[in-house]
Amino acid sequence: MKLEFYDVPVLTGNSLEHWHSVYLAEVYTTLGGKHANELCKAGIGLRGYKL
Repeated sequence: MKLEFYDVPVLTGNSLEHWHSVYLAEVYTTLGGKHANELCKAGIGLRGYKL
């Protein structure tokens, strides 16, 4: 019996949530939103963090 291994891409819930928030912040600021903090604008999603 020969075992074969494959590399496959994985998308976790955390990574999906991260990229959703990055995209949402980008759209928000593009549409004129003024209340996104610097971390959101940089694609760093830290909940509850106040700048």
